[in-house]
Amino acid sequence: MQKKNMARKIAGLVVALVVLLSIGLIGAQCDITSTPTLEEYKASAITALQEYADALYEDDYCEVNWKRIEGYVEEGIEAINAAETKPAVRTARDNAKAAVGAVQKEDANMNGIEFTEGVFNWSFDGTNFDGTDRISAIIRSSCELVSFFDSYKVAWFNAPIWEHYGSSFFEDNALLLFFFQTSGANSFFVDTVRVNNDKMTLYIVNNINCDGVSNDVEFIASFIVEVRYKDVQGIASFGTNFRLGQ
Repeated sequence: MQKKNMARKIAGLVVALVVLLSIGLIGAQCDITSTPTLEEYKASAITALQEYADALYEDDYCEVNWKRIEGYVEEGIEAINAAETKPAVRTARDNAKAAVGAVQKEDANMNGIEFTEGVFNWSFDGTNFDGTDRISAIIRSSCELVSFFDSYKVAWFNAPIWEHYGSSFFEDNALLLFFFQTSGANSFFVDTVRVNNDKMTLYIVNNINCDGVSNDVEFIASFIVEVRYKDVQGIASFGTNFRLGQ
């Protein structure tokens, strides 16, 4: 009986040892697959720094300060690449981001004007829009609105847009229209509208689909922005400035 008990104890110890070794091996495998190498960590830090800087508008800064930002990014990348440990990589990245964020903007408001981004609820046959071009227009009257879309021979699938924006709207307001071709992986919104020395700029944020699902279906991105009539007086056209969303 004693020999049987001893055999059972030995068998139990063997099973326990096998279980512990298995857990240890699994844990080691998890560490290998989940922990990035130093080089991977550096690459991730550089990407984070570049994305932080890419989210800034160059027009917000004077020429000297924008060059300072570019310099801080370059210095940060050099410091990240020279780092020998992950904590050193984090420090280099954070120091560079702090330096970039501390650069003073030329004017926080920079002559921003009030606007409302309208929802383009109209469906139309856009085959006459050339996908290689970006089409923009400042519309100051209902007649101009009709003329703009007629010039592209737009076939409306429902009530045309000018039935919503009639003559009463244009008594105190105007429209900024902007169209261009893009893919389904992108979404956009207007961040701000600015006027500086009779130059109007539409600042647009581009959010890229990062869910891992490929969507290359092309479509026409349509922007309709309502502004005050007085804010477009003396302005013949407007430009656009895109930046990536954070």
